[in-house]
Amino acid sequence: LRTIGSAGESLGRETYNWVRDALGMTVNEFYGQTECNFVISSSAAAGVSKAGAIGRPVPGHLAAVVDDKGNELPVGQTGQIGVRAPDPVMFLGYW
Repeated sequence: LRTIGSAGESLGRETYNWVRDALGMTVNEFYGQTECNFVISSSAAAGVSKAGAIGRPVPGHLAAVVDDKGNELPVGQTGQIGVRAPDPVMFLGYW
């Protein structure tokens, strides 16, 4: 086993720390939705990994925390994850 990945939402601190302590590995976490997949990630090898946090935008994608009008919010404020369109991994629409 060389790496561990988890996706969907950030692992809880207990699970994240258990994996680190039990297996001696840091979990690489990934965030995306069916409609816009794999746009935010952590990478232990790149020094971007922290319990309870998904990571940073994957290179080539512009993502930020935004308000309900799409305006980027300052660090520390709560909002929604926004991804700038168009994006190569974003659905164009539903059939």
